[in-house]
Amino acid sequence: MGFYNPWGLLSLLAIPLIIVMYLLKQKYKEQEISSLYLWQKVLLESKSQEPWQKLRKNLLMFLQILAVVLLGLALGNPYHMGKGEVSDYVLALDCSFSMQGTDVEHSKEKNRFYLAKEEIIDLVKNTPQETTFSLVTLEEEPKLVFSGLNQKQSILNYIEQIEVGYGSINILGAGQILSAEKTVLGEAEIKVFTDQQGMFDTLKVTETMINQQGDNGAITLLSYIEEPESLTILTKVEVWEEVLEEKTVSLYIDGVIFDTVSFVPKNGISEDIIFQGVPKEATSFMVKLSPEDDLMADNMRYIGVSAKEKQSVVLISNGNIFLEKALSLIPNIELYKTGAENNQSLSGYGLYVFDGNLPDSLPTDGHVLVVNPPVGSLPLGNTISIKEDKKIEKEVRIAEEDIFPSLENLGFYVQKGFPLNGYTGRPLLEAGNDILGIYDELEGRKTVVLSFDLLESNFPLMAEFPIFLHNLLQWYFPQSSGQSYDIEGSGSVELSLRPETKEGWVVTPSGEKIEVAPPFPPKIFTQTQDMGIYTLVEKEEQEQERVSNFAVNPVVNGESNLKYIGESTGEIFIEAEKKTIDIGKSMRNASLLLLCLCLVIEWRVSCSEN
Repeated sequence: MGFYNPWGLLSLLAIPLIIVMYLLKQKYKEQEISSLYLWQKVLLESKSQEPWQKLRKNLLMFLQILAVVLLGLALGNPYHMGKGEVSDYVLALDCSFSMQGTDVEHSKEKNRFYLAKEEIIDLVKNTPQETTFSLVTLEEEPKLVFSGLNQKQSILNYIEQIEVGYGSINILGAGQILSAEKTVLGEAEIKVFTDQQGMFDTLKVTETMINQQGDNGAITLLSYIEEPESLTILTKVEVWEEVLEEKTVSLYIDGVIFDTVSFVPKNGISEDIIFQGVPKEATSFMVKLSPEDDLMADNMRYIGVSAKEKQSVVLISNGNIFLEKALSLIPNIELYKTGAENNQSLSGYGLYVFDGNLPDSLPTDGHVLVVNPPVGSLPLGNTISIKEDKKIEKEVRIAEEDIFPSLENLGFYVQKGFPLNGYTGRPLLEAGNDILGIYDELEGRKTVVLSFDLLESNFPLMAEFPIFLHNLLQWYFPQSSGQSYDIEGSGSVELSLRPETKEGWVVTPSGEKIEVAPPFPPKIFTQTQDMGIYTLVEKEEQEQERVSNFAVNPVVNGESNLKYIGESTGEIFIEAEKKTIDIGKSMRNASLLLLCLCLVIEWRVSCSEN
């Protein structure tokens, strides 16, 4: 016999206490009596209460000791080994935004996610101790929380720590993890706890649906348009309700209410709300939908206003009309031009564009763009040695589609170029296996190298060329281009700091200050768990501070419609194979039953003696 919880046997320490209580003398006080007739009888009774005398047989004492023993056994959870069948499980917990819906219990504390965790906890508690579990959280970046664990208390602790998010589910990534874990555990059963069915039908899973199809309305869009004298705010509202009632949308500017609009929505049809005459000095907006419904987080939406500052760019070239013209067309850019003979003592610019030439040492301020570098060395992390060109026969394309998504189909040809394979930096342009463009950020300075001559390619003649440069300038100066860091879900933000920035930090919606630089470049900012406005502060060497705002909002597409339950193919899942192993069969219930019986007997004996 063994014990699942040996610490429970500490309760057996109460046995010596019971014995000591029966050995100790009871307290007494002097009392005058009128006769000694009964003295002998009293004397005998007094002797029986003397301390530390020989322990006499006492039924009550034995019953009380037996009760303590049975209590210790129950707390220790004894078991005896025997043959039994168990199944292993891969648990999948939906942590997406819709799981915050309160339609199941109409309580902010007991939402869909809370009940899903309760279902998992009940499953873990009611399975044999030898059952093995893996747990996967279904979110934008699915995580394997633990794998092949059969320690129930550790499993329960892990489950308690999981929190619901504001994003959607990466179904493909989650499916791959679930499939792999099913194989690792030997064809375990996959159990999904979610509010949407049919996500993993190809894996043949069992689903625990937690969805009462609640009523909800959401702000699905918030943006602004810059007018000559003011801003115009555009917002879109969508409602999914059985009984439609009047809604109110309120606009807040920098935390202060500005205007409200009321309307009667149509079920499932979006409503456009426009606010005009908004001051240009505003730095952030928030729109709020009322009254309350079954998913409150999407009743508010935020957006930060990016200050569009002009940036100075100098082109150092002996004549590249294509590059000059494309740069001059980019908004909020002040373009300066000079010849290659003047490239040694330049300073004070936000971006230096070297076309076919390089100075002996790069400027200490501003970002750098190098096109067609000359033979020699280019300092970029590890030193790039430009030796000789190579004939390029493959089509040049964007190396990573997520760099410039609008240019994923870009393709052009160059006569020759210098491959940058193996050098520091991330690939930007590639021709087959040859990398012809890299980009990187070192100590706050952004650098791009294009190792071919634009004039020996058909790239400048294509409509995508100015678009490419526009996207490149957005990467260099995201604030000046009006680009915002606004994201949906608890994602990450790649912050871009100015070259002159010496210190940077982010202030969260809750007021927490988080240092992001130094060191440079700043790490990807991932602390976006709170929805609302985040403030990025950049301090320069002259103690001047530049402030910009960005917003984090919940994912509404596919999440805010609480009435959606998904579609299932109706395929029957494959139940996990039960395996016969030596398992411990708990004796706790038997111990508790005997304890109750012992207490009843002890109570009856005590009543009869008194």
